[in-house]
Amino acid sequence: MPLNLHLKTQQKLPLFVGRVLPENIGREDPAKTTVDEGNHTGALSDYFEIDGSAAEDQTIRFFGNLENVYGIGDSMSSGTLEVHGDAGPLLGRAMSGGEIVVDGNVDDYLGSEMTGGLIVVRGNARDYVGANRPGGKYGMNRGTIFISGNAGQSLGRRMRRGTIVVQGSVGPLCGWEMLAGTILTFGSTGEHMGLEMKRGTIILAGETTKSFNSGATFVEGTTSLSQTTSMIGAWLKRSNIEIPEKMIDQCLMKPQFLQWHGDLNEGGRGEIFVPVEC
Repeated sequence: MPLNLHLKTQQKLPLFVGRVLPENIGREDPAKTTVDEGNHTGALSDYFEIDGSAAEDQTIRFFGNLENVYGIGDSMSSGTLEVHGDAGPLLGRAMSGGEIVVDGNVDDYLGSEMTGGLIVVRGNARDYVGANRPGGKYGMNRGTIFISGNAGQSLGRRMRRGTIVVQGSVGPLCGWEMLAGTILTFGSTGEHMGLEMKRGTIILAGETTKSFNSGATFVEGTTSLSQTTSMIGAWLKRSNIEIPEKMIDQCLMKPQFLQWHGDLNEGGRGEIFVPVEC
């Protein structure tokens, strides 16, 4: 039976719950696990109604308005976290394994600096998805993030490896300073796509070459049925990510893609794929 955590009251101060992890909670009394409210450290039972146990199946379920609850799944390495409600910043930060599923929206720095695992958000995410935190050298370095709604600015900033899939639209500066990895969007995109990217792949399955503004630091390459987008489409069909197969076929497998190379100021080894028609 999963461990169920029901937030007692909506938090006025940030509540950090980064120590509430499946790999930790099964080895100790969950009620005594410590959490931080501002500069005060208290017990998990002070803030959540607790029932069940994560000892057998390593599953924890959060319930309530968690917008001011920070660091859910911070440094998580195994097991499953379910979030039923909107979640605060730093969800899945530095996680290396396991799975987090959110039935709601998520605040800034979703999956920042993660090195493995899967995050599924069945709502929207705000800014800096998979990015580096202030002062951090790199963003995500392996792992997968899927967002069924929209995402804000600076998605994938300084990411080194891994995959981010956004079924909706993304804000400006997507792939800013990107070092490697893959970003795939099915909606519209903001300005300054791929600014200062060194390597990596961005696929704009919801754009067309008629609407895409590459900017001065990207150069047009070849147009073809892309092997890269077909491989990613096949991977999406095999995965548990909730994208309709018809959308994958229409937006990834069938269209011809124009490949852009850039950022030329950073060596020009990054690539942006844009459908000729979709």
